[in-house]
Amino acid sequence: MQKTQGGDIYLNIGACNLPLSAAFNGGPGKNVSAGQTYKENPFNYFSLTNNNAVAVTVTFSSGQHPASSQPADNSVSNASHTALGNLTVATGGPAAGGLPACDANGYLQITTAMNLLVPGTNNGHRRQLITFDVSPNSPKSLLVQDANGCVLQNIPAGQARQMVTDAPLYLSGNGATAWAVIGQIFLNS
Repeated sequence: MQKTQGGDIYLNIGACNLPLSAAFNGGPGKNVSAGQTYKENPFNYFSLTNNNAVAVTVTFSSGQHPASSQPADNSVSNASHTALGNLTVATGGPAAGGLPACDANGYLQITTAMNLLVPGTNNGHRRQLITFDVSPNSPKSLLVQDANGCVLQNIPAGQARQMVTDAPLYLSGNGATAWAVIGQIFLNS
């Protein structure tokens, strides 16, 4: 944005489903969020940076006047979600169709050679969050890899981890079968 003549310039963030970083005139970034107005005296340009692992949707305006005092549009942050547990494998279910078996305690049995694909979408909806919970009794840790086979996480027995990503992931036991519960949250919009 080019600065107009005179006075302060305002950056108005109308809607933003995750925090962003805004830098004014190439200076250090500051966190910005939905419903906020930022006053800088003066700035010639600004940049918005997404430091999240997923895409961010943002509506903003800038000019010589702050946004009106109407409430922030937080409808994006209140988007409805769909939960998906254990890749739809029922507790006590056998291995079938490329999916692992699930024991009576709800832990998937993910073998070393499985290289189990966990897509980033479900019925066309993007994943927002995935959680891995490895059993304290798991013989081995769970390897979480990216599409290139690079390890993103090596989750030991008895630990849980969350990842904010809609990227496809590949799972394997680290040298033997890993026992894990997988929970995912998908955006409905």
